Amino acid sequence: MNRPKGIFYGRVREGQIIFQNKATVMRFVESLMEDTPIVVTIEQEHKKPSLQMYAYYEACICKRVSKDVGYTPKEVDEILCERFLTKFRGTKAQYVPSKADITDEEFAWFIDHSIQFCAMEFGVCIEPANRRWKEEREKD
Repeated sequence: MNRPKGIFYGRVREGQIIFQNKATVMRFVESLMEDTPIVVTIEQEHKKPSLQMYAYYEACICKRVSKDVGYTPKEVDEILCERFLTKFRGTKAQYVPSKADITDEEFAWFIDHSIQFCAMEFGVCIEPANRRWKEEREKD
């Protein structure tokens, strides 16, 4: 059964929830049948990883390992995500979340552990993130 789901953003001001787009929230609520049971989850919005973090991961980790070891960049990504992002490992609920669903702090942890893993398991030394990493990657 495909149940409607809405994710809405807002702020708390003076103890009240102020939605970014109240009209959209109201349209969603009105689309539900009368007396429909609902679940409301409120959580603090987390900071998403930056485009620079994604670019560094793709260029300096996935492509570098791919070049040196022979896996495709996508295969490297799958190996690293399965190794470090898997939730509920060993249970029926096991899954690998999308990198888009983790915080910038979790992504930084993921990158650090991926670098260590690549050095230990593949023998590939990944250059640290610095201002010149993009230029260095473009030379290859």
